[in-house]
Amino acid sequence: MVNEKQIKVYGGIDTHADTHHIAVIDAAGQRLADVEVPTTAAGYQAALRFLIRMRTREGMAVAKAKGRLKGKQPKLSKTQRKHLLTLHDAGEHTQAELAELFRVSRTTVYRELQRPTI
Repeated sequence: MVNEKQIKVYGGIDTHADTHHIAVIDAAGQRLADVEVPTTAAGYQAALRFLIRMRTREGMAVAKAKGRLKGKQPKLSKTQRKHLLTLHDAGEHTQAELAELFRVSRTTVYRELQRPTI
C-alpha cells in the first residue's frame, strides 16, 4: 500500500551477459532516466547509487512542489534587514560597522544592500 508520503518512482533492470540497463519511470510510466552498467560488483554498486539518486531527485521535486524545499535561509530576518537598510541610508555607519553590529560578515551586508527591496 502506498501512502501520500511515499514517492511513486519505479526502477527496472534489463539484464544481459555483459551489461545491465537500468531505467527509472514514474507512476504514469514516463521514463525519468536510464543508465547502462557492467555486470560486475562495481556495476552493481553504480546501479544502486543511480537508483538512490533518482529517488532523491524525485523526493526533492515532490517537496519543492509542496513548498517544503526552501533552500538556505537568510542570515537576517526581515526586521533586521529593514533596520540594516535604514542605518545604511542614514549614512552614519560603514559596512564593516554594520556587519559587526548585526554579527554577520561584510559580504552579507554587501549582499543585503544589493538585493532588491520588496
